[in-house]
Amino acid sequence: MMKLIISLIIFSSYLFSIATHPLSMGFMLLIINLLTSIMLRFFTKSNWIPLTIFLVTAGGLMIIFMYSTSISSNELFSYINVNNIFMCILSMYMITTLNQSFYITDNFNSTDQFNCEFLSLYSPIYSKTTIFMFMFLFMTLFIIIKMMKCIKGPLRKKY
Repeated sequence: MMKLIISLIIFSSYLFSIATHPLSMGFMLLIINLLTSIMLRFFTKSNWIPLTIFLVTAGGLMIIFMYSTSISSNELFSYINVNNIFMCILSMYMITTLNQSFYITDNFNSTDQFNCEFLSLYSPIYSKTTIFMFMFLFMTLFIIIKMMKCIKGPLRKKY
């Protein structure tokens, strides 16, 4: 189950990176957020942490949705092939490294030493997941910077 969720997150991240329309990017972020919340639910006993993360992110996405519909109401959906080779190599690297870490996390619920509610984010069992999150946030940063460099629209500088 976890391998499927991780694979869907990686695939959604790849689709997010090639999407050019703000609404499709918001939809991909919503899917990634939902899958991440489901994955986080498997690691914690509490439902509140994934629910809070999902609701906060969904609230931010609603604001982005309102803003992007005012900007690009008549713009057509289009996809471009930017950095496909880089994204494929990065995705394959993530799949292979995360696939190796699942041998440890499959026995997560069977051991008593991991029954605490909150585990450290930087513990060895979460090292691959932490690296994946950092790489995802880093990639998202570059995509947002690319979006902000547009000359036209309400985000442009007026002198």
